[in-house]
Amino acid sequence: MIPDLRTTFVDPQRRAFAGLLAALALMACHGNAAAAPKGVFHVQEVQFIDSQGFEQPLVAFSMMVPAGWRHQATVQWSKTLVRCGLPFQLQMQAQSVDGFSAITLAPSEVWGVGNPPVDDGCRRANFTTAEQYLRDWVQRQRPGAQWLDYRLRAERSRPVVQQGDASMSLRQWTETGQALVGYQVNGRAVRESLAVTVGFIGMQSQMAGMRSQSLFGEAKGVFTWRAPDGQLDFEQFDVMWGTMAAGYEWSARVKEGLDKIAGGNQRTAAAISGLLAQTGMETLRHMAQRGEDARRTREQIQSTWNAGVAARDSADDRMHRERIRAVREVEHYVDPSRPSGVAELPNHYRHAWSLKDGNYALTNDPNFNPNRDLGTEGRLLRAAPR
Repeated sequence: MIPDLRTTFVDPQRRAFAGLLAALALMACHGNAAAAPKGVFHVQEVQFIDSQGFEQPLVAFSMMVPAGWRHQATVQWSKTLVRCGLPFQLQMQAQSVDGFSAITLAPSEVWGVGNPPVDDGCRRANFTTAEQYLRDWVQRQRPGAQWLDYRLRAERSRPVVQQGDASMSLRQWTETGQALVGYQVNGRAVRESLAVTVGFIGMQSQMAGMRSQSLFGEAKGVFTWRAPDGQLDFEQFDVMWGTMAAGYEWSARVKEGLDKIAGGNQRTAAAISGLLAQTGMETLRHMAQRGEDARRTREQIQSTWNAGVAARDSADDRMHRERIRAVREVEHYVDPSRPSGVAELPNHYRHAWSLKDGNYALTNDPNFNPNRDLGTEGRLLRAAPR
Protein backbone atom coordinates (compact mmCIF):
# COMPACT_ATOMS: atom_id res chain seq x y z
CA MET A 1 0.00 0.00 0.00
CA ILE A 2 1.30 3.46 -0.90
CA PRO A 3 1.71 5.59 2.25
CA ASP A 4 -0.32 8.80 2.38
CA LEU A 5 2.28 11.54 2.82
CA ARG A 6 -0.17 13.96 4.43
CA THR A 7 -1.34 11.42 7.00
CA THR A 8 2.20 10.32 7.69
CA PHE A 9 3.38 13.81 8.56
CA VAL A 10 0.56 14.75 10.90
CA ASP A 11 -0.07 11.43 12.64
CA PRO A 12 1.12 11.95 16.25
CA GLN A 13 1.41 8.21 16.81
CA ARG A 14 4.04 8.07 14.10
CA ARG A 15 6.11 10.68 15.89
CA ALA A 16 5.74 8.72 19.11
CA PHE A 17 7.38 5.77 17.37
CA ALA A 18 10.11 7.84 15.75
CA GLY A 19 13.19 5.73 15.13
CA LEU A 20 11.49 2.31 15.34
CA LEU A 21 12.09 1.71 11.64
CA ALA A 22 15.68 2.93 11.76
CA ALA A 23 17.02 -0.60 12.12
CA LEU A 24 15.35 -1.58 8.83
CA ALA A 25 17.14 1.20 7.01
CA LEU A 26 20.46 0.22 8.55
CA MET A 27 20.37 -3.55 7.98
CA ALA A 28 22.60 -3.12 4.95
CA CYS A 29 25.50 -1.53 6.83
CA HIS A 30 28.96 -2.67 5.75
CA GLY A 31 32.32 -3.02 7.47
CA ASN A 32 32.23 -3.14 11.28
CA ALA A 33 29.16 -0.93 11.66
CA ALA A 34 26.67 -2.94 13.69
CA ALA A 35 22.93 -2.87 13.02
CA ALA A 36 21.36 -0.52 15.57
CA PRO A 37 18.66 -1.81 17.92
CA LYS A 38 15.15 -0.44 17.67
CA GLY A 39 14.80 3.11 18.89
CA VAL A 40 18.46 3.94 18.20
CA PHE A 41 19.58 5.89 15.14
CA HIS A 42 23.24 5.11 14.38
CA VAL A 43 24.68 7.90 12.21
CA GLN A 44 27.99 9.10 10.79
CA GLU A 45 29.10 12.55 9.70
CA VAL A 46 29.82 13.34 6.06
CA GLN A 47 31.99 16.38 5.38
CA PHE A 48 32.01 18.38 2.15
CA ILE A 49 35.70 19.31 1.86
CA ASP A 50 36.44 22.27 -0.38
CA SER A 51 39.94 21.64 -1.76
CA GLN A 52 39.62 24.03 -4.71
CA GLY A 53 38.35 27.37 -3.49
CA PHE A 54 41.00 28.54 -1.02
CA GLU A 55 44.68 28.24 -0.12
CA GLN A 56 43.94 25.24 2.11
CA PRO A 57 41.12 22.68 2.33
CA LEU A 58 38.14 23.85 4.38
CA VAL A 59 35.01 22.07 5.59
CA ALA A 60 32.26 23.65 3.48
CA PHE A 61 29.30 21.70 4.84
CA SER A 62 28.61 18.65 6.94
CA MET A 63 25.63 16.41 7.51
CA MET A 64 24.69 13.05 8.99
CA VAL A 65 23.84 9.85 7.13
CA PRO A 66 23.19 6.31 8.45
CA ALA A 67 26.35 4.68 9.77
CA GLY A 68 27.99 2.20 7.43
CA TRP A 69 26.64 3.67 4.21
CA ARG A 70 29.06 4.42 1.38
CA HIS A 71 29.14 8.14 0.68
CA GLN A 72 30.75 10.84 -1.42
CA ALA A 73 30.40 14.61 -0.94
CA THR A 74 31.97 17.21 -3.21
CA VAL A 75 32.34 20.97 -3.63
CA GLN A 76 32.95 21.88 -7.25
CA TRP A 77 33.97 25.40 -8.29
CA SER A 78 33.29 26.50 -11.83
CA LYS A 79 36.36 27.01 -13.98
CA THR A 80 34.55 29.59 -16.12
CA LEU A 81 32.65 32.77 -15.36
CA VAL A 82 29.26 32.01 -13.81
CA ARG A 83 26.71 34.55 -14.99
CA CYS A 84 23.77 33.16 -13.03
CA GLY A 85 23.90 31.57 -9.59
CA LEU A 86 26.78 30.77 -7.30
CA PRO A 87 30.27 29.86 -8.58
CA PHE A 88 30.28 26.58 -6.64
CA GLN A 89 28.03 23.53 -6.36
CA LEU A 90 27.48 21.05 -3.54
CA GLN A 91 26.61 17.44 -4.26
CA MET A 92 26.35 14.35 -2.05
CA GLN A 93 25.43 10.71 -2.47
CA ALA A 94 25.16 8.06 0.25
CA GLN A 95 23.99 4.51 -0.39
CA SER A 96 23.36 1.31 1.51
CA VAL A 97 25.39 -1.71 0.44
CA ASP A 98 22.46 -3.36 -1.32
CA GLY A 99 21.88 -0.18 -3.35
CA PHE A 100 18.15 0.06 -2.70
CA SER A 101 18.34 2.80 -0.05
CA ALA A 102 20.06 6.09 -0.84
CA ILE A 103 20.31 9.72 0.25
CA THR A 104 21.31 12.45 -2.19
CA LEU A 105 21.76 16.19 -2.27
CA ALA A 106 21.46 17.59 -5.78
CA PRO A 107 23.17 20.81 -6.96
CA SER A 108 21.32 24.09 -6.63
CA GLU A 109 19.61 25.66 -9.62
CA VAL A 110 18.71 29.24 -10.53
CA TRP A 111 16.10 30.45 -13.00
CA GLY A 112 14.42 33.68 -13.92
CA VAL A 113 11.97 35.48 -16.16
CA GLY A 114 11.70 39.17 -16.94
CA ASN A 115 9.87 41.78 -18.95
CA PRO A 116 11.65 43.09 -20.90
CA PRO A 117 13.77 39.91 -21.15
CA VAL A 118 17.39 40.15 -20.06
CA ASP A 119 20.24 37.90 -21.18
CA ASP A 120 21.70 37.17 -17.73
CA GLY A 121 22.66 33.54 -18.25
CA CYS A 122 19.80 32.16 -16.12
CA ARG A 123 17.49 29.38 -17.18
CA ARG A 124 14.21 30.78 -18.54
CA ALA A 125 11.45 29.44 -16.30
CA ASN A 126 8.49 30.84 -14.40
CA PHE A 127 8.23 28.52 -11.40
CA THR A 128 6.41 30.43 -8.65
CA THR A 129 6.08 27.59 -6.11
CA ALA A 130 8.31 24.84 -4.75
CA GLU A 131 5.85 22.25 -6.06
CA GLN A 132 6.18 23.50 -9.64
CA TYR A 133 9.94 23.25 -9.42
CA LEU A 134 9.89 19.76 -7.83
CA ARG A 135 7.54 18.43 -10.51
CA ASP A 136 9.90 19.71 -13.19
CA TRP A 137 12.92 18.26 -11.32
CA VAL A 138 11.31 14.82 -11.04
CA GLN A 139 10.54 14.78 -14.77
CA ARG A 140 14.18 15.57 -15.55
CA GLN A 141 15.94 13.51 -12.87
CA ARG A 142 13.50 10.64 -12.21
CA PRO A 143 11.95 9.94 -15.63
CA GLY A 144 9.03 7.54 -15.36
CA ALA A 145 8.57 8.04 -11.61
CA GLN A 146 4.99 8.25 -10.34
CA TRP A 147 4.11 11.45 -8.46
CA LEU A 148 2.29 10.25 -5.34
CA ASP A 149 1.90 13.19 -2.98
CA TYR A 150 3.08 16.67 -2.03
CA ARG A 151 3.11 18.76 1.11
CA LEU A 152 3.99 22.41 1.69
CA ARG A 153 6.37 22.65 4.65
CA ALA A 154 5.11 25.95 6.00
CA GLU A 155 7.25 25.73 9.14
CA ARG A 156 10.37 25.84 6.94
CA SER A 157 9.09 28.63 4.68
CA ARG A 158 9.16 32.41 5.05
CA PRO A 159 6.44 34.89 4.12
CA VAL A 160 6.90 37.71 1.62
CA VAL A 161 8.99 40.66 2.78
CA GLN A 162 8.59 43.74 0.61
CA GLN A 163 10.68 46.89 0.50
CA GLY A 164 11.12 49.87 -1.78
CA ASP A 165 8.84 52.59 -3.10
CA ALA A 166 6.62 53.38 -6.07
CA SER A 167 9.58 53.66 -8.44
CA MET A 168 11.30 50.43 -7.41
CA SER A 169 10.22 47.57 -5.16
CA LEU A 170 11.70 44.26 -4.10
CA ARG A 171 9.90 41.19 -2.74
CA GLN A 172 11.66 38.24 -1.14
CA TRP A 173 10.27 35.00 0.25
CA THR A 174 11.12 31.31 0.59
CA GLU A 175 8.94 28.25 0.15
CA THR A 176 9.79 24.71 1.21
CA GLY A 177 7.98 21.69 -0.16
CA GLN A 178 8.23 17.91 0.10
CA ALA A 179 7.09 15.35 -2.43
CA LEU A 180 6.72 11.57 -2.56
CA VAL A 181 7.40 9.58 -5.74
CA GLY A 182 7.54 5.91 -6.59
CA TYR A 183 9.53 3.89 -9.12
CA GLN A 184 11.56 0.69 -9.37
CA VAL A 185 15.23 -0.10 -8.81
CA ASN A 186 16.42 -3.38 -10.30
CA GLY A 187 12.84 -4.64 -10.38
CA ARG A 188 12.05 -3.70 -6.78
CA ALA A 189 9.50 -1.03 -5.87
CA VAL A 190 10.96 1.94 -3.98
CA ARG A 191 9.56 5.16 -2.56
CA GLU A 192 11.52 8.40 -2.51
CA SER A 193 10.87 11.56 -0.52
CA LEU A 194 12.20 14.78 -2.04
CA ALA A 195 12.40 18.18 -0.35
CA VAL A 196 13.61 21.57 -1.45
CA THR A 197 13.70 25.15 -0.20
CA VAL A 198 13.28 27.73 -2.95
CA GLY A 199 14.21 31.38 -2.50
CA PHE A 200 12.23 33.83 -4.63
CA ILE A 201 13.10 37.42 -5.48
CA GLY A 202 10.63 39.58 -7.40
CA MET A 203 11.53 43.07 -8.60
CA GLN A 204 9.71 45.78 -10.48
CA SER A 205 10.57 49.36 -11.39
CA GLN A 206 8.90 52.35 -13.01
CA MET A 207 11.39 54.86 -14.39
CA ALA A 208 11.16 57.42 -17.21
CA GLY A 209 7.83 56.01 -18.30
CA MET A 210 9.26 52.50 -18.68
CA ARG A 211 8.15 49.61 -16.51
CA SER A 212 10.19 46.48 -15.92
CA GLN A 213 9.60 43.43 -13.75
CA SER A 214 11.42 40.19 -13.09
CA LEU A 215 11.21 37.08 -10.94
CA PHE A 216 14.16 34.93 -9.91
CA GLY A 217 14.13 31.62 -8.08
CA GLU A 218 16.92 29.56 -6.56
CA ALA A 219 16.42 25.95 -5.47
CA LYS A 220 18.89 25.29 -2.66
CA GLY A 221 19.58 21.70 -3.67
CA VAL A 222 16.96 18.92 -3.67
CA PHE A 223 17.42 16.56 -0.71
CA THR A 224 16.17 13.01 -1.29
CA TRP A 225 15.86 9.73 0.61
CA ARG A 226 14.98 6.52 -1.21
CA ALA A 227 14.02 3.23 0.45
CA PRO A 228 12.23 0.00 -0.49
CA ASP A 229 8.46 0.33 -0.50
CA GLY A 230 7.21 0.17 3.10
CA GLN A 231 10.56 1.12 4.66
CA LEU A 232 10.69 4.88 4.05
CA ASP A 233 10.54 6.66 7.41
CA PHE A 234 9.61 10.34 7.19
CA GLU A 235 10.76 11.11 10.72
CA GLN A 236 14.25 9.90 9.88
CA PHE A 237 14.09 11.96 6.69
CA ASP A 238 13.53 15.13 8.72
CA VAL A 239 16.32 14.18 11.11
CA MET A 240 18.89 13.83 8.31
CA TRP A 241 17.63 16.87 6.42
CA GLY A 242 18.05 19.06 9.47
CA THR A 243 21.67 18.05 10.11
CA MET A 244 23.12 19.85 7.10
CA ALA A 245 25.22 22.76 8.37
CA ALA A 246 27.74 25.12 6.82
CA GLY A 247 31.36 25.29 7.94
CA TYR A 248 31.79 28.62 9.68
CA GLU A 249 35.16 29.70 8.31
CA TRP A 250 34.29 28.55 4.80
CA SER A 251 30.98 30.42 4.93
CA ALA A 252 32.66 33.63 6.03
CA ARG A 253 35.23 33.39 3.24
CA VAL A 254 32.56 32.70 0.63
CA LYS A 255 30.39 35.53 1.90
CA GLU A 256 33.33 37.94 1.71
CA GLY A 257 34.03 36.90 -1.89
CA LEU A 258 30.41 37.13 -2.97
CA ASP A 259 30.11 40.61 -1.50
CA LYS A 260 33.07 41.71 -3.61
CA ILE A 261 31.49 40.21 -6.71
CA ALA A 262 28.20 41.94 -5.97
CA GLY A 263 29.85 45.30 -5.49
CA GLY A 264 27.39 48.14 -5.89
CA ASN A 265 24.94 46.13 -7.99
CA GLN A 266 21.75 46.28 -5.96
CA ARG A 267 20.04 43.45 -7.80
CA THR A 268 23.02 41.11 -7.46
CA ALA A 269 23.41 41.93 -3.80
CA ALA A 270 19.72 41.24 -3.19
CA ALA A 271 19.98 37.94 -5.04
CA ILE A 272 22.99 36.84 -2.99
CA SER A 273 21.13 37.73 0.19
CA GLY A 274 18.29 35.47 -0.89
CA LEU A 275 20.61 32.63 -1.88
CA LEU A 276 22.26 32.58 1.53
CA ALA A 277 18.99 32.51 3.46
CA GLN A 278 17.77 29.32 5.19
CA THR A 279 21.26 27.82 5.56
CA GLY A 280 23.95 27.84 8.19
CA MET A 281 25.52 30.72 6.27
CA GLU A 282 22.80 32.99 7.54
CA THR A 283 24.49 33.07 10.94
CA LEU A 284 27.72 34.18 9.29
CA ARG A 285 25.91 36.79 7.23
CA HIS A 286 24.42 38.18 10.42
CA MET A 287 27.86 38.47 11.99
CA ALA A 288 29.57 39.73 8.84
CA GLN A 289 27.21 42.69 8.84
CA ARG A 290 28.96 43.85 12.00
CA GLY A 291 32.23 44.08 10.02
CA GLU A 292 34.04 41.05 11.46
CA ASP A 293 36.66 39.34 9.29
CA ALA A 294 36.96 35.60 8.72
CA ARG A 295 39.47 35.01 11.51
CA ARG A 296 37.40 36.86 14.07
CA THR A 297 34.28 35.05 12.91
CA ARG A 298 35.89 31.63 13.41
CA GLU A 299 37.19 32.53 16.85
CA GLN A 300 33.88 33.97 17.98
CA ILE A 301 31.90 30.99 16.72
CA GLN A 302 34.15 28.56 18.57
CA SER A 303 34.04 30.60 21.75
CA THR A 304 30.27 30.96 21.87
CA TRP A 305 30.08 27.57 23.50
CA ASN A 306 31.72 28.97 26.63
CA ALA A 307 29.27 30.07 29.27
CA GLY A 308 31.16 33.32 29.82
CA VAL A 309 30.76 34.42 26.23
CA ALA A 310 27.10 33.52 26.28
CA ALA A 311 26.64 35.95 29.14
CA ARG A 312 28.34 38.73 27.17
CA ASP A 313 26.46 38.20 23.93
CA SER A 314 23.70 40.60 23.08
CA ALA A 315 20.09 39.49 23.36
CA ASP A 316 19.72 39.99 19.61
CA ASP A 317 22.55 37.55 18.79
CA ARG A 318 21.22 34.93 21.19
CA MET A 319 17.72 35.18 19.74
CA HIS A 320 19.13 34.90 16.24
CA ARG A 321 21.07 31.70 17.03
CA GLU A 322 18.10 30.18 18.82
CA ARG A 323 15.83 30.91 15.86
CA ILE A 324 18.25 29.26 13.44
CA ARG A 325 18.60 26.28 15.77
CA ALA A 326 14.82 25.91 16.13
CA VAL A 327 14.18 26.13 12.39
CA ARG A 328 16.82 23.49 11.66
CA GLU A 329 15.68 21.31 14.60
CA VAL A 330 19.15 20.77 16.02
CA GLU A 331 20.83 20.86 19.42
CA HIS A 332 24.44 21.60 20.30
CA TYR A 333 26.36 19.13 22.47
CA VAL A 334 29.75 19.33 24.17
CA ASP A 335 32.01 16.85 22.33
CA PRO A 336 35.76 16.99 23.16
CA SER A 337 36.51 14.70 20.21
CA ARG A 338 35.66 17.46 17.71
CA PRO A 339 38.06 20.34 16.90
CA SER A 340 35.43 22.92 17.85
CA GLY A 341 34.45 20.99 20.98
CA VAL A 342 30.82 21.03 19.85
CA ALA A 343 28.65 18.58 17.91
CA GLU A 344 25.47 19.73 16.19
CA LEU A 345 22.93 16.89 16.23
CA PRO A 346 19.17 16.49 15.66
CA ASN A 347 16.96 17.51 18.58
CA HIS A 348 14.44 14.74 17.88
CA TYR A 349 16.10 12.52 20.51
CA ARG A 350 16.65 13.03 24.22
CA HIS A 351 20.07 11.32 24.36
CA ALA A 352 23.12 11.59 22.09
CA TRP A 353 26.22 9.40 22.31
CA SER A 354 29.62 10.03 20.72
CA LEU A 355 31.07 6.66 19.71
CA LYS A 356 34.71 5.59 19.62
CA ASP A 357 34.60 5.07 15.84
CA GLY A 358 33.65 8.74 15.29
CA ASN A 359 29.97 8.06 14.68
CA TYR A 360 26.98 9.00 16.83
CA ALA A 361 24.02 7.16 18.33
CA LEU A 362 20.75 9.02 18.91
CA THR A 363 18.05 7.55 21.11
CA ASN A 364 15.18 8.20 23.52
CA ASP A 365 16.07 5.08 25.51
CA PRO A 366 17.73 6.04 28.83
CA ASN A 367 18.99 2.46 29.20
CA PHE A 368 20.87 2.38 25.88
CA ASN A 369 24.46 1.18 26.28
CA PRO A 370 26.72 1.35 23.19
CA ASN A 371 29.08 -1.33 24.55
CA ARG A 372 26.22 -3.79 24.92
CA ASP A 373 24.01 -2.70 22.01
CA LEU A 374 26.55 -1.71 19.33
CA GLY A 375 29.74 -3.39 20.53
CA THR A 376 31.68 -0.13 20.77
CA GLU A 377 32.68 2.36 23.45
CA GLY A 378 30.81 5.64 23.70
CA ARG A 379 30.42 8.86 25.66
CA LEU A 380 27.02 10.29 26.64
CA LEU A 381 27.00 13.93 25.52
CA ARG A 382 25.60 16.86 27.47
CA ALA A 383 23.94 19.90 25.91
CA ALA A 384 26.27 22.86 25.34
CA PRO A 385 25.65 26.07 27.31
CA ARG A 386 23.29 28.42 25.51
